[in-house]
Amino acid sequence: PAAATRQKVARALGNVARNLLQDGGGPLVNRCIAALSELAMSDGNPLVRAHAVEALGVVGSAATKHAAVAGACVEALAEKAGVDHGHLGYLVRKKAARSLAAIASSQIGVDRGLAAQCVSLLSSVSLRDRDHIVRETATQLLGEVVITAIARHEESVAMQIVQAMTKLALSDAAVSVREIAVQVVGGVAISAKGARAGYGATCADALATRALDDEAFVIRLVAAEVLGTLAVRSMSDDARVAGWVSALTEKALTDRGPHGALVRRRAVELLANVARAAFGKVDSVARVCVSALVRLGLVDSAASVRVRAAEALGGLGGRVGTRG
Repeated sequence: PAAATRQKVARALGNVARNLLQDGGGPLVNRCIAALSELAMSDGNPLVRAHAVEALGVVGSAATKHAAVAGACVEALAEKAGVDHGHLGYLVRKKAARSLAAIASSQIGVDRGLAAQCVSLLSSVSLRDRDHIVRETATQLLGEVVITAIARHEESVAMQIVQAMTKLALSDAAVSVREIAVQVVGGVAISAKGARAGYGATCADALATRALDDEAFVIRLVAAEVLGTLAVRSMSDDARVAGWVSALTEKALTDRGPHGALVRRRAVELLANVARAAFGKVDSVARVCVSALVRLGLVDSAASVRVRAAEALGGLGGRVGTRG
């Protein structure tokens, strides 16, 4: 049949299998998966292969009570996630990544091993794809999965994703991938509390080191923003706040990269916010912030940074005056 017909067949097989699973499953589900796997692997049209891969994700994510079915879908997807390099193969690989993410999210809290397997495939295959469009998709999808993992208290899966983000995505050759990654890592760092402090610290450390040194100013700006937010919210942890303030002072406030003045100006504002939060709680941190604004902010080469530093110090001076 024509390619358009085969695409419809792939969608229909996925819908049939999903409906059968909702009614309790049965041997026809396996036949649907086998047919979809055959289309995904062997069809000569990339759009048909993409539809088949998408349908496998529909079936796998519906199989929350059928581990063998979900596992069969993941196995079929594993063969397509990074190996379809034919014409428009990147479309198939993107669909495979989306299907793996859908199954991962559905299995979190149900089957930790299968969820981890999906995340592993996304991390080891899709995040290393030769096409930056696929890597962008994988990074975005892992960001969505980590939100689900955090919400369902699946700490091991969340840490698995955090490690992939900090070790791979934040170092990606494509700025677009790193931009997505720094947003994900920053969000996790801010939301991490209690038992999640371990991977929250991993995210914060990656921002303070790798992201603040990035060649793209947008990434440096986001990293500084997150570290400033973390410092304001974490006054009870003197050591970590001091480390974040040090990173803001030594890197963001001395940024000489492209559009560095924008980063330095924002660093002035962030350090002023930290100083306000620290007064009366961690005065040593407040002193470091004020000292940095005086030593670096007031003598910056950019007038906009000097003006912002002067305004910040004026506001802080008024606050200190009210405390005597």
